[in-house]
Amino acid sequence: MKHLLLLISFLLFSFFSFSQQYYCPGCSPDSTYQLLALPLEGEERLQVLKTAVTTVGVMDTLLKVLNEIENYDRDDLQKYHILKIGVESFLAGNKPQANEYFKKYINEQDKVKAVMGLQSPLVLITSTQSSLEERLQYYSDKLQYYQENGPYENLGACYHRLGGYYFGKGNYNTAIGYFLKSAEIFKEFSPVAYGNELAVVGYLYGRWGNSSKALFYSNQAIPILEKVKFYEILCFSRISLAQLYKKQKEYSKAFASLAENLKIIERVGLQDNYLLELEVLTILEFGQIHLEKRNPIKSLPYLKKAKKLGDSLSLKIRGSFTEYEIDYAYYRYHNQLGNFEIAESKLNEALNKAIKIENGPLTKKY
Repeated sequence: MKHLLLLISFLLFSFFSFSQQYYCPGCSPDSTYQLLALPLEGEERLQVLKTAVTTVGVMDTLLKVLNEIENYDRDDLQKYHILKIGVESFLAGNKPQANEYFKKYINEQDKVKAVMGLQSPLVLITSTQSSLEERLQYYSDKLQYYQENGPYENLGACYHRLGGYYFGKGNYNTAIGYFLKSAEIFKEFSPVAYGNELAVVGYLYGRWGNSSKALFYSNQAIPILEKVKFYEILCFSRISLAQLYKKQKEYSKAFASLAENLKIIERVGLQDNYLLELEVLTILEFGQIHLEKRNPIKSLPYLKKAKKLGDSLSLKIRGSFTEYEIDYAYYRYHNQLGNFEIAESKLNEALNKAIKIENGPLTKKY
């Protein structure tokens, strides 16, 4: 009970220190879920719900929060109804309508110069956009708007999404530049977002082939993410770190990094599909390391478990964090055993999926 009271006190202090803006720079999605579970009522509960709108980052959870806000039935909460229509439209598959209502909500927030972070609708609107080019235009315009009108903090979300655009185009140099700009802004007011951006930069340097810088930024990110308890990105960063160690043939360090993930997932509990997906990717990476060591027999239990969990989540090759390369892993497994016909069929499966989603790097790899 004593530990529970200390946790509640810490969460409430972190939250109510910033409650006037309804944005909590110290709140990760995980800590927001803890806030939502607190036995609060009335205005205190409403403030938590408003904060959750800016931090949960998951559409179905966001809809539950917005439904609860609507129960307050107050005129000053009308903008949340606008956002609710947008989320409902997105979940129903109507992206154009969702995009329209997300823009209306963001414009309402801009009128009061609201700060919007990495898990806010200012970032989630990307899910409603029809193309990378639409993303480029929207965030270029918003970047100019916030540079001229403020708030300065919202430049971080714009730089983050512009970095995502250039990553999608395979331009790692420009993408990293934007993510570093985003990190510089978030460093001033949001340790959660700052740790996230460092993790992304580490991941991108790893993809680009610069292992030394990848290790530098990943190792900078991990202690920050541990401190703020941003478990999803912490697990993602540890997978990236394991992949770097694998390339350097430091297999014991790679295994240790992945083992930390499983400890975190066991301790925290699987609160949403993102952590479930990270568990799958962690298990798959265990198998990939054994394949790198040319030990297919040891890899098989991990591949089987990853596939079973991945199928239960209906995971596709393009995941929420990074690629889910189960078919390619099975290609390597069968190739190492000399089952060349099966190996070729698995490689073709992987290739066709990469072509279907227009993933240039994976298409080239396969």
